[in-house]
Amino acid sequence: MEKVERVTAAFVETDSEELPWTCDEPIPRPGYAPEAALVSSIHFYSGSGQGTLQWTVELKNGDVIHLYQTMQSIPKEVYQLHPGGRSHEHRGRGTGPAGQFR
Repeated sequence: MEKVERVTAAFVETDSEELPWTCDEPIPRPGYAPEAALVSSIHFYSGSGQGTLQWTVELKNGDVIHLYQTMQSIPKEVYQLHPGGRSHEHRGRGTGPAGQFR
């Protein structure tokens, strides 16, 4: 990271405007992913479809590197069972595995 000026992450394409893919600013998270220089948490909904994440790495010498990751959200029915035999279907917002810049 000594040659890196700045790293940003953003979704440049998303299938759903109503249920978009979003991500947080990349930050160090040594307790979560000690091998990663920076981590960006990714947020999505079950109906978000596909999204393309762009990492932009700006180097101190002026070079710029763009890396892309395509994410796919595939809805699955999930049933929660409760004491007494009650159950209900649950579908909604999720937080996916954090994107990692290594």
